[in-house]
Amino acid sequence: MLIPPYSMLMLEKNEEISDEAAKLIADYLNSIQYAVPKVMASKSAGLAFAHHWTGTSPVLRKRVTMDLRLYTLKNVSHPTGLEGTMRKATEQDLPFLPDWIVGMTDETNQLISRKEAENYALERIGTGSLYIWESKGKPVSMAAKTRPNIKGASVNLVYTPKNLRGKGYASALVAALSQHLLDSGFEFCTLFTDLANPTSNKIYQNIGYAPVCDYIEYKFG
Repeated sequence: MLIPPYSMLMLEKNEEISDEAAKLIADYLNSIQYAVPKVMASKSAGLAFAHHWTGTSPVLRKRVTMDLRLYTLKNVSHPTGLEGTMRKATEQDLPFLPDWIVGMTDETNQLISRKEAENYALERIGTGSLYIWESKGKPVSMAAKTRPNIKGASVNLVYTPKNLRGKGYASALVAALSQHLLDSGFEFCTLFTDLANPTSNKIYQNIGYAPVCDYIEYKFG
């Protein structure tokens, strides 16, 4: 799955990819001069592709930007005692949404500009896939629906400003959004977490997300 200018996402049916297959993918993308700034895949697949992709150019180097864990959920355990409601983001949220998106990408080594974040927010608002958690009428957290397919959809772009953390807002929003996706007809939800952040891994498991496998992200340059 190619999602430029972001990571190329490699998915394998049996969580394994042969070295030969990784080489074929790298050689093909190189032959059509396709730019791959980053790749996200299971650890074995990511390492195999990164090895062959950097071999297509003497100046290409790789570095690990994130160690990730894929989670899946079929039933939501809702947090209790949290005040607030979920709603879709609107253009009225644009004064703060780009800053939140930049803040989230800074913490995950994505590093996009504020203008890119503004365009991204507008795109997500237009598709109705960006959600806000409000507490006492104040926006306090965001999350997004992404990568929908026949059976499932993913949750990403989860972010709470630093001064509002520790109050359970992200947990409440992810739980509400996950329930909304299940109620919409999806059989399951997925999300990725950064293994360097044990707090997020814990709160998602408390909601009902179960680990599937570990992924790695390489950046090339």
